Amino acid sequence: MSKEMETNINNQDYLQIIESMPEIVCNMEQHMMHQIEKHGLTMPQFWVLTRLFHAERKLKVSEISESLDLPASSMTEMLDKLEKAGFVKRQRIKDDRRVVVIETTKKSEQLRQKLTHSNLHFFQEFFNKLREDEKQTVLKMIRILREYTRSWRENNPES
Repeated sequence: MSKEMETNINNQDYLQIIESMPEIVCNMEQHMMHQIEKHGLTMPQFWVLTRLFHAERKLKVSEISESLDLPASSMTEMLDKLEKAGFVKRQRIKDDRRVVVIETTKKSEQLRQKLTHSNLHFFQEFFNKLREDEKQTVLKMIRILREYTRSWRENNPES
């Protein structure tokens, strides 16, 4: 960040950012929850599906549980419900029958497409209200914040 930008931002501006972020996240989560609940899912169940969608391979139950910081017992119950609803499949590893991996199904992929479309529409409505320069500023700031927060999380795993 340039020195010029630093001097133009005071503590009140930082406080406004700090106070606004939870509200923004909450509003976005409410939109997401509404969309997810239409399909009979809870937010934690959706987190599990999202983790699976972004994985490059099938994941063990323990890997999903650890990555979402959820207890194994909760994960088992959640996977039971997701499997019963047809969103995931359990599969035993041939080399070690004790190990179970989880994969998404066609139904969950269809859900992913519907939710992506819904979210796209949500953000298009927002961005259509902005001038072009405002759109570029918002996008730039989101990229910067995402990069900074990822870097911070990687460097502060215990926080």
